[in-house]
Amino acid sequence: MVALPDTWASRAAARGAPWRAWGTLRPVELAWFALLGLAYGLTDLGSLADVADAAQRWRVAARLLGVPLLVALLLIPFWLPAARSAAPHPQRLGRLALAAALGAALAMALLWPLVRWLELPSAGELIRPAKGLPMFSPWHWGTYAGDCLTVFIPAFLAFVLFDLVERRHDSMRRLQQAVVEHHRLAREAMAARLAALQAQVEPQFLFDTLVDIERAYASGDAAAPERLERLIHHLRVALPRLRDAATTLASEAELLRSWLAVAGDRLGAPVAFVADVPPALAASPLPPMLLLPLLQGALQRAQGGAPPRQVALHADAHARGWQLRLGLDRAGLCPAPELLQALAERARTMGAGAVSLACVDDAGHTTFTLQLAHR
Repeated sequence: MVALPDTWASRAAARGAPWRAWGTLRPVELAWFALLGLAYGLTDLGSLADVADAAQRWRVAARLLGVPLLVALLLIPFWLPAARSAAPHPQRLGRLALAAALGAALAMALLWPLVRWLELPSAGELIRPAKGLPMFSPWHWGTYAGDCLTVFIPAFLAFVLFDLVERRHDSMRRLQQAVVEHHRLAREAMAARLAALQAQVEPQFLFDTLVDIERAYASGDAAAPERLERLIHHLRVALPRLRDAATTLASEAELLRSWLAVAGDRLGAPVAFVADVPPALAASPLPPMLLLPLLQGALQRAQGGAPPRQVALHADAHARGWQLRLGLDRAGLCPAPELLQALAERARTMGAGAVSLACVDDAGHTTFTLQLAHR
């Protein structure tokens, strides 16, 4: 495909006087016009076989290749103003036709005397002296008009082809911009939904926890003050994150620890939390509300049976990124694959890059594995 970049910028720069368009010629356009002229000349290169004289053969070859090349270059000043005009203009096709006609007329007017002055005959003109005729026929309006038409037709077709290529390039560029804008809006929408999700702070969970603590105080439970302290600590950890668009691995580990401390009180047994996070990864960026929903869902699925007694978070770095493993010492807590895909897609939308999320039940354990690429 012919790549003609920066189309809109060139058109904007060429608005107004036609000579402004001449300064917008790009090297790739000059190269394509030159190749077009040479290709047109090559179509008749077989006529060299009819020229026996080697010296004349070189002159005929120069005529066959040089004239189309010069014609193509002379067409450029007429093509540029038409090409740089507004693409959706209703008279754009007429402008291209007029540019091709004017360029063909000027090219033939200049090349007619130039060819005779340089004595560059065609293969057909070489045999005219043998017939008692001058090598070059005299100028005539009919011959001139025919030569102009011979140039106009391929020139107009080439102009239309270039115009179609530019329009296709512009359409592809606008499509790419629309895709980028769509992704940006999707990220903003996801950020808004995430903010709403974070703002909820599990109201039902907090309400039930407060009711349990109130009952503990009413019954004289000696552990009630400690439970209240754990809830206050969790709120101090969770509330500053309500409006955060990003977090770190160390911060999320602290959030899991504080939440599990409160959840253990409600489960009736503490849930130990072990975080194996290398210092080099502690400050690694992580999409918010990614690990906590996994843990919350796993404990909800554990209701009605023995809850897990330990949750472990392990982080490892590798060549292409880093890996998180969130393990619970109870099997059968994996969610539906659709939930994992939704969380991974949300992380990608939030700018986490390549993300994969999987869950495995094995040997009495449930393990969530999160793979993140370097950013």
